Amino acid sequence: MKAIRFVAAAAALTLAQGAVAATLLNDDFSGDAPALSVTSLPNFSITGTVDVVGAANPYGIATSKNVIDLDGTPGPGSLTSGSFGFGANQRVTFTFVLGGAQRGSESDPFQAGFTFAGSSVLKHYTLGGSYGGFDLGTYTTGSIETFTKIAGTTPFQTYSLSFISGSAGSLTANIGSSSADNIGPLLSSFKLDIGAVPEPASWALLNAGFGLVGVAARRRRFAAA
Repeated sequence: MKAIRFVAAAAALTLAQGAVAATLLNDDFSGDAPALSVTSLPNFSITGTVDVVGAANPYGIATSKNVIDLDGTPGPGSLTSGSFGFGANQRVTFTFVLGGAQRGSESDPFQAGFTFAGSSVLKHYTLGGSYGGFDLGTYTTGSIETFTKIAGTTPFQTYSLSFISGSAGSLTANIGSSSADNIGPLLSSFKLDIGAVPEPASWALLNAGFGLVGVAARRRRFAAA
C-alpha cells in the first residue's frame, strides 16, 4: 500500500506541476522613476503618454508604490507588452491591478486585450476578477479588446482576461485609456502567464491519483482505530 500511495501521489504531483503556468511578464513598475509625459518604459511600448506616479506625490493619489496614470500629461496613453509565443491548447492569462483616478468620482474608460500575429482561435475567452467572471465563448480573430469604465472612487482591484489557444502563435497584451482629462485610471501591476492545459485523460489520472491517496489515508485511520 505504501508503494501504491507513493506512486499515486507522485503522478498527481507531476500532472499538477505540468499544468502550472509560466509567468512571462510581471511588472509592478517599482523600478521606474516617477515622471510626467512618459513615452517609454522597460518591458512596454507606449502609445500617447502616461505618468509614473510615486508613493510620495502632490496629486492626492494614495498609493504605497509606483502606479501608472493611463491618462498621462496630456495623455491619454496605453501600454503594450513585448511579443510572446504560445502553443496549441495553452491557457493565456493577462492579469492587472487597476484603480480609479482618486481625484473625483467621474468614471474613466479603459480597455485591455490582446493583439496576435495573424488570426488565432481563442477558446473560452473569459473576463475574470473584477470584470465579474464571464466565459464569452470562442473567437477567431487577430485582436480582441474589452472596453469598460471605472469610477474615480474605485479602489485598486484585480482584473483578468484569459483564453485557451486553438493553435500556436504569438501575441502582445495591452491596456490603456481614452480619457482625456489628465485624470485617468491608475495601473498598479501588469502580469502575463502562459501554461499548458491538462488533457481530459490527464485530469482523470490526476483525480484517480488523489483518490488513491484518500483511500490510503482512510485505511490508515481505520487501522489506527
